[in-house]
Amino acid sequence: MILDNKKATIAYRCPCCGKAVLSMVGVFSLSADMLKIKCECGGSEMIITTSSEGKLLITLPCLVCPNPHTYLISKTILFSDNLFVVPCSYSGIDIAFLGEPDKVSDALEKQAEHLNSLLEASGLTSFEQLKNDEGWDDTSYSQVEDVIRFMLCELDEEGKITCMCRENGDIPFYNFQMLSERVRIFCECCNSDVELPLGSLTDAEQFLRIDNLELK
Repeated sequence: MILDNKKATIAYRCPCCGKAVLSMVGVFSLSADMLKIKCECGGSEMIITTSSEGKLLITLPCLVCPNPHTYLISKTILFSDNLFVVPCSYSGIDIAFLGEPDKVSDALEKQAEHLNSLLEASGLTSFEQLKNDEGWDDTSYSQVEDVIRFMLCELDEEGKITCMCRENGDIPFYNFQMLSERVRIFCECCNSDVELPLGSLTDAEQFLRIDNLELK
């Protein structure tokens, strides 16, 4: 795939004023050390930096959490023909969209409808009231399963998960199990596993920064 002529739209919704913030980016604009996309209200910004491996480290303001989230994605994902949706690791609410302009615009419209329904149902009057400063609760675990599943698939495809199967030349099959304040990631073939903490927002954000897993 030739990326030089490709451009993509990156969008997030400002947690302060509720407006959608959009920017068209290309490969050359991402070659800088840091790219900032700010809301005109001055209350939020998205920061994109390029890692030493050429991947994009995206720091996003969140509609729910008091602190921004950081995600590591490849440039291939950004400049593909598919819409890439970034969810909040705590609430599961979509907080950013990356891809073709039309697809991003459609996603923002659907997000606005969902958020307005959420505000109305909760009796809230502003997006800032969505923010939760209290941390993790028991009902949140099911909402991060899609994020964990996506991460496992990406790490597996990049060969960054190791277990007894790989040492023996067998084909592994990775899965996960949500436990109390932690997640168990395991191979269904050799039963190798690892348990990681998932009892707070800080744990969830640290989990998203994992770049390799060793199951024992």
